[in-house]
Amino acid sequence: MPVVLQHAPQPAQTNAPASKRVAELLAMIGAFIAIEGALYAGAPGFVRRMAALVTEMEDRDMRVAGFVALLLGIGIVWLVRG
Repeated sequence: MPVVLQHAPQPAQTNAPASKRVAELLAMIGAFIAIEGALYAGAPGFVRRMAALVTEMEDRDMRVAGFVALLLGIGIVWLVRG
């Protein structure tokens, strides 16, 4: 019986020009800054309390929280962008 080799699926390639990808990156950064600004404008007391809590956190706890946020953000982008 002959052995049939199958190629692993290749990741999707983007055909968008570099300028479009840079524009998308800048739009995402702008959206992040707008959301952060809305937090500061709408709930300054909450932001102060969170900042105070962060200064009291152990380095390990901050790393775990940062890693979780990183994975969550990547997951959201992956779901949206496919």
